[in-house]
Amino acid sequence: RVGAPTGNTGAWSVRGAFGRGDLSSWIVAGNYVRPAEAKHALDLGASFALQSFSDATPAALISVAEKRRAAGTIHAFDTWRLHRRAVITYGTRYAYHDYLDRPTLMSPSVSASVSPFEKTWVRVAVTQQMLAPVIAVNDGFQ
Repeated sequence: RVGAPTGNTGAWSVRGAFGRGDLSSWIVAGNYVRPAEAKHALDLGASFALQSFSDATPAALISVAEKRRAAGTIHAFDTWRLHRRAVITYGTRYAYHDYLDRPTLMSPSVSASVSPFEKTWVRVAVTQQMLAPVIAVNDGFQ
């Protein structure tokens, strides 16, 4: 993981990992975040991952139809502090999974928060959260 502040405006980070074997994989992800205390806060990021299944292990190929899978996301969320007791946040997350029939998933969201009393917040949000389905592996048992 590598990251650094960007002056007084926020911080960026990049991280990654990889694994080798019958199921090799790697992932890389990056973020830029401007602090929530600012009048205008930002959260931007992206990630990409790849899995590859070895021909040397037939059990791995029996459990999934394809020899490799790729997935990635991009997100952007914007927060505006209109007043010390009023905040609006909006944004979306776009995900791509190449192994799905419909590989793209969009998850938009918008919210408004107000603080009628000290240490009390009321939040109203409209969101749509799209998730990739869990793919069951047939292990031969009934």
